[in-house]
Amino acid sequence: MSIGAFDNPASIPLNYQLGMEGRLPQMDQFEVLDDFGSTEDDMPEEAARIRASNNQHPDHDTEDWTPKA
Repeated sequence: MSIGAFDNPASIPLNYQLGMEGRLPQMDQFEVLDDFGSTEDDMPEEAARIRASNNQHPDHDTEDWTPKA
């Protein structure tokens, strides 16, 4: 299960890592890589384009959910 699948993944404490024998060596590079934002503040045009094309079902019950044509 991916922790990113939850509505509020930051609220879930991590207790252990599993399957470290398959960990890719590149994972150790995250701390030294340049960090480029990907939010509405950093990429407003791209965010608007994604929002307009997003057909993901909301995380709550809906009366009707029909994807945009």
